[in-house]
Amino acid sequence: LQIEMAALQEQFTLIDNLEDIQAGDRVICRFSLLPFPELLAQEVQARGGSLVHDAEAHSYLADMRQWYPHLQGLTPRTWFAIEDVDAPGPYFVKGITNSLKNDWQAGYAADFADLERVMAVVTRDPLLAQQPLCIRQFVPLRTYGQHPQTGAPITEEYRCFVAGGHTLSCGYYFSEQLASLAAQGIIPDPARIPEGFLAEV
Repeated sequence: LQIEMAALQEQFTLIDNLEDIQAGDRVICRFSLLPFPELLAQEVQARGGSLVHDAEAHSYLADMRQWYPHLQGLTPRTWFAIEDVDAPGPYFVKGITNSLKNDWQAGYAADFADLERVMAVVTRDPLLAQQPLCIRQFVPLRTYGQHPQTGAPITEEYRCFVAGGHTLSCGYYFSEQLASLAAQGIIPDPARIPEGFLAEV
């Protein structure tokens, strides 16, 4: 987090207190608008600022049920009830917002027979127990290894930020693994993402 904050300071003014918001400020919340998006938006507006992502945008982004229909065909198949699953596994089970990516085996189901076990494990998690669950078809990506702490596959996966129809930046998702991968001669490059795919998304 300290490395991230140091990098952000080159482009943004960082604050950790709403009292520091000035009239005219555009505010990006680092972690999320939770737990009270509407109240946070009101607090920012009361100080003369505005959120880059307002409460309505946050609701859309934080609920896979809202955005999945718009990205269907560009993202793995997803079901919101176990009785609707109509394709073979493997699967990854998560909440509509969060996942147990810190415990890969807790969310990964090899096949339909394993799916009920995973659903039971996921619903016992305090965070995910508060969210409707979704079942995503697991699509294997190019894999470089296994995360030493979580057991998750370290894959060729990128995160891109888009605004106004333009890609602002893309970076390797497992950024904390970059030095280890470089030592193996592996240099993930966001330029490999097909521009046509990004434009369609």
